[in-house]
Amino acid sequence: MGIEDPVEPSHDLAGPHASPQDRSYLLGQVVSEASELEYHLRGLCSALVASKYGAVISAGQAASWLIDTSLALARAHDDIEDYAYEELRELMARCRDALRMRNLLVHGTWLYGPEGYLVSTSRLRNFEEGLHPISLDDIEDLATELRWCQHHIHEWIHEWLPGHEGNEVQLRWETYLRSLTPEEREELLARRKADELDRAD
Repeated sequence: MGIEDPVEPSHDLAGPHASPQDRSYLLGQVVSEASELEYHLRGLCSALVASKYGAVISAGQAASWLIDTSLALARAHDDIEDYAYEELRELMARCRDALRMRNLLVHGTWLYGPEGYLVSTSRLRNFEEGLHPISLDDIEDLATELRWCQHHIHEWIHEWLPGHEGNEVQLRWETYLRSLTPEEREELLARRKADELDRAD
């Protein structure tokens, strides 16, 4: 079964006739971009550990843990200048804010009032609800912010931790190789070598 193209929004997202389908489309973008951002945060934490085994430490951790741990590692890192740490601290603050907003939009209850959408939230051991007006433009802006955070994490790693960008990928590749039988591994490596020779030609 082939992968279908995503369904585009049916209305002007900023207009008065935006539908629940439009909202769901944009929320799907937010969920997807937030997941990608968490992947980048795991990569950042692994790179700061400076070992492919950093992926073991960061696997399954919450975004808040990844942010706090990355900042602690960067603060102690010999190769990271003070101004680079400040850049990372500001970047992590934006990541934290964007993910907090993601939680509001994804876990809150959506209502529709005379002036547009509202998101209702409640807090632990507090029966009072909070109502937050949210436009569809706000959702679209959040998806853009999540993408911005991904890009700048990648750029920061590339500048300050060269050679460690693929730590998690390397560990996953080696783990996959170990899962193969000797015959499967030999066949795979031979196929990769043949592909490299073809590209060289």
